[in-house]
Amino acid sequence: MDKSVISHIIATAERLFARQGYDQTSLRQITREADVNVASVNYYFGSKDALAEAVFEGVIARVTKARLALLDRISAEAGENAPDLERVVSSFIEPYLAPGNEDQGALMARFILKHRLSPNDATRRIVSTYLNPLAGRYVEMFGRATTGIAGDDLVWRYLMMVSTIVLTATEDWEADRLATLTEGRASLKDRQKLLDQTVGFLVAGIQSDVAGTFHATAPVPDDDS
Repeated sequence: MDKSVISHIIATAERLFARQGYDQTSLRQITREADVNVASVNYYFGSKDALAEAVFEGVIARVTKARLALLDRISAEAGENAPDLERVVSSFIEPYLAPGNEDQGALMARFILKHRLSPNDATRRIVSTYLNPLAGRYVEMFGRATTGIAGDDLVWRYLMMVSTIVLTATEDWEADRLATLTEGRASLKDRQKLLDQTVGFLVAGIQSDVAGTFHATAPVPDDDS
């Protein structure tokens, strides 16, 4: 087994899946970009689906390991004190939105969307192996960094954080709706501003002491009621 060829194919597929999406990327395009033949992909992976699984698992495993290491460092530096919630949240968001992480962030967001819209055995395995334990670690850190918030509420807030990031990371950067809505005063392409705004928004939501007991507005009766 030629590990260099395998790594090269995975890296090529990772870049194309991130920029175009899985469905819009053909196996022939991957092999052309990687300068290998289709038989090589079939030999090493068996199918495009199996290659995609290797790509998604690779990036999720890599980022999860880095996040856990950073959380350990934040925890150790805090000692007996509460860790800085902004640092904790930033450690989750930066792999998606920090300048230079555009492809990586898009790929992870596409994986989560794929799992939510069309879950299969492969996506369930990756979520169970990497993302569920990671979620538990973040909820634990949220609990240490906040006061008076129930554990289940922190799980909700973790899930809301994930949803916010996934949709943000899959924005249409070329259309740049933010620039349209602000008449050019702001842009999604300002990655640092995007990161800062997202961190601030999520930190405020996670540490809010409002439990969120809201009810739909009752319908207004018509004239006959």
